[in-house]
Amino acid sequence: MALRAIGIEHGSDNKQLIRDALRSDLRFDGRSPLACRPLSLVLRRFEGAAAAELQLGRTRVLAHVSGDLVQPFPDRPTEGTIGFHVEFSRMASPVFEGGKQMTETAELSRIIERGVRESQALALEALCVVAAEYVWSIRTDIPVAD
Repeated sequence: MALRAIGIEHGSDNKQLIRDALRSDLRFDGRSPLACRPLSLVLRRFEGAAAAELQLGRTRVLAHVSGDLVQPFPDRPTEGTIGFHVEFSRMASPVFEGGKQMTETAELSRIIERGVRESQALALEALCVVAAEYVWSIRTDIPVAD
């Protein structure tokens, strides 16, 4: 590891480890403080759905987006819906049990959904097809792969 080259051992106190790395202008993976991790984004489109694969350094996340035409909620007749479902797979880490919904994944799903809503990056009114009859319901499944 790059930190050993400057005399920092991995088993030492975390706070001190971070301080020493910052003083040495070195990150844990050997990059300089301003160096970016390698980024790769692959977008795919299927019949009725789309997918994206993002790789940032060694972190890999997939996203599968699909939509259905549904009746809107009565109190919001001109708004579609968006939903996010995050799942940590056993590929990401052996500590995650496949298929079991964990508190962390539910909370992360809510954070992403709230962030998209509050940023107003997507106008829910734009998902309306026929007011009070049909709106798009968009679902994004995000399995964290690595």
